[in-house]
Amino acid sequence: MKKATITLALGEIGEFDFDVDIVKYNNFLNSSSQKNKVQAVQNFLVTCVQEPAKKDELAKAFRNHPGLALQLLDSVLEAYAPDVAVTVKTLKTEHTE
Repeated sequence: MKKATITLALGEIGEFDFDVDIVKYNNFLNSSSQKNKVQAVQNFLVTCVQEPAKKDELAKAFRNHPGLALQLLDSVLEAYAPDVAVTVKTLKTEHTE
């Protein structure tokens, strides 16, 4: 199972270590919905924070810095699950009447 520790420095807020594994990653993807995106992102990130004391600090930072959770999510996911180049090699289509 792929597991990674990702350290992010958040300016004056501080430094946070995120432990991400496939279970947390998949749970996050499964919990995301149109109505609940921000909460799902925040829950995922707080769950992944390595140090229990830092969880409250991160939750407070989310309340004080709008958009922070989505910025962090981008950084964490880019480090954990980087883009893989996918090329469509064959495309077959049929016309139906």
